[in-house]
Amino acid sequence: MNEPLGGMPPGGFVLGGGKARLLARPANEPRPPIWWRSGRATLLGSRRDPRLNEEEEMVRGAAVAVWQVVSACYGFVLLEWLFLVTQQGFMVSLPYTVWASALACIPLVLVLPALAALLPLLGAEALLARLPEGSRARTLAVASAVPALVLTGLSFLLIDNFTYTLFGLGVVSVPKSLLFLYVLLLAVLFAVLVRKVALARQEVLASGGWRWRLAVAGGLITLSLGVLALRLAGGSGTEPQEAPIARAAAGSPNVIFVATDGLEARRMSAYGYERPNTPFLERFKERTLFFENAFPNAGRTTGSTTSMLTSRFPTSTKVIFPPHILSGEASFLHLPGLLRRAGYETHQFTVRYYADGPDLNMLGGFEHANGRHVSVEVPTGPWRTLMQERYVAERIAERLTERVLYVLGIQPMVNHFKLVQLPTRIAGWDTDEDRIQGALSAAGKAQRPFFMHIHLMGTHCCSYPPSPNPVFARTTRSRENQLDDAILDADRLLERFITRLEERGLLENTMVVLSSDHNHEWNTLDRVPLMIHFPGGRHHGVVKENAQLLDVAPTVLETVGLPIPGWMEGRSLLSARRSPTEPILGTGEVNARLANADWEYISQLRNAGPPLYGMTTVSAIVCDRWWTLQLKTGELQTGRVSGHTAPCAEESLPKAEDLRQRFLSHLRERGFELAHLR
Repeated sequence: MNEPLGGMPPGGFVLGGGKARLLARPANEPRPPIWWRSGRATLLGSRRDPRLNEEEEMVRGAAVAVWQVVSACYGFVLLEWLFLVTQQGFMVSLPYTVWASALACIPLVLVLPALAALLPLLGAEALLARLPEGSRARTLAVASAVPALVLTGLSFLLIDNFTYTLFGLGVVSVPKSLLFLYVLLLAVLFAVLVRKVALARQEVLASGGWRWRLAVAGGLITLSLGVLALRLAGGSGTEPQEAPIARAAAGSPNVIFVATDGLEARRMSAYGYERPNTPFLERFKERTLFFENAFPNAGRTTGSTTSMLTSRFPTSTKVIFPPHILSGEASFLHLPGLLRRAGYETHQFTVRYYADGPDLNMLGGFEHANGRHVSVEVPTGPWRTLMQERYVAERIAERLTERVLYVLGIQPMVNHFKLVQLPTRIAGWDTDEDRIQGALSAAGKAQRPFFMHIHLMGTHCCSYPPSPNPVFARTTRSRENQLDDAILDADRLLERFITRLEERGLLENTMVVLSSDHNHEWNTLDRVPLMIHFPGGRHHGVVKENAQLLDVAPTVLETVGLPIPGWMEGRSLLSARRSPTEPILGTGEVNARLANADWEYISQLRNAGPPLYGMTTVSAIVCDRWWTLQLKTGELQTGRVSGHTAPCAEESLPKAEDLRQRFLSHLRERGFELAHLR
């Protein structure tokens, strides 16, 4: 057993630097174990230093394994971090300090559990090493599985990104019948990487370079812990000192927001449109506070929805259009969070990415959002400052886990961009029918007062799904006829929803807000529907004065008996109505381009970060007039609001220069740099 193999001089192969080299070995020293691969011997042991006992060898092997785990985890996070910061995604909403701390701290989330998993595997290796000489099991480097698993995930993401970017072919787009190929890919990657990692580990042991590698691993972890400590120290005492939210009293009213996407009031028969496309709302409006002249505060779904849920201007939150998210303290300032802390159940049935609270980093708000349960526990004290880094870590994890779970057949994966253009049932919560049914189910199961946010997509411009019961497009399928059928379908869903609530005895104690987020041209210059049903029918009638969606959240708080916080920029529509000549401000057009998403074109924001966050115009509504300010040129334009029912005298309107200064003051107070405008 101690004779050289095939006349080979005493020694053995060690792979390193791409070449095999011979190591001299005393003739009386036992030959290291050998794996056979493809008819050739591949050494998986290393030359043993006769001065070392087995315990010292195991310690060195463990040190190299620790280095491999740490380097794999840091490499994974580094490459994913580079992907995020170069894609002009949500990272544009986060300050550079969070970029740096995310890169330093997130690897700890991987390293600590990976090292915990490594310990028992190193113990298994120690046990295998005690097997009789010549046993193949003696050579198994089982600890290599941990870094190999991390590298498999990274390699899988890199391959999927590469093929999807170049060929439009990826996990989310291939036919389900071909998903088994990705399962095979994962298995092959893992098998290959386990062997590669094991070989690399033995090379390091043979070359004696384990010491500096272990020092580097320790240095990386120490650096991460240092950055974490600095972030925590910097966050001490930053939590806002607000009065505790009072608990909702027993029998507090439920609150439901229902919006249908991109719908002007002038296109609805409830607001005077000639075609009877909203027959239910024509009847239901008599039971509501009916606002004839209501306006959104942003021209895109993300900005408009966020401003309505936070009662803060898009220019304050810097959330205007994807990929913007709430950041910093703004992540905690919103109506769903206030109601949840007051004891409400919170549910959301909208569309991911564009109008999803967790996707928008709305922390501590919705417990259930679009088919998933969401953690709403918000840390207190200095740990609160790390919630932005947690968001980055969750997005990195989601990029991998949603792909792996999909190819394994555990859960569906949805292209949320494509879903907006072509609404189809994929995961059981993707169509308007699903959303309404999900909301009714949640209302029926609620054990406490509840808040729901529903966003219907059937009227989203400009590809309307065929109506199951067409009326206007029965003979001619023009876009106009299809839109009217889509509005009629939304009206039918609303009728069924309201009727079911009433049949269950819930409507009497429920505040229902019916609205839309913007018009079909994605700006703020048109009236949108706004009808509010109050519990017990306490308030009803017609309001002709201008109203804004920013004022809805304070109205809700007044209705349910909770204080209106100072950070809200709107005011209650019940007790603090605005003067007809007070401007309603909003963000208008954005700098967007068409981008391909699985061969469907979607809008993608350009220049999403400072100084303008992708905005090209801001707008103001005064009486029946609108103004827009072009942020590049400073040009001020004006026109009349179509269908407005409460015009003002010409002399009561603001002067153009006064309005320009109002725009500039509003933006500069919120940190916008406008040196080119005066």
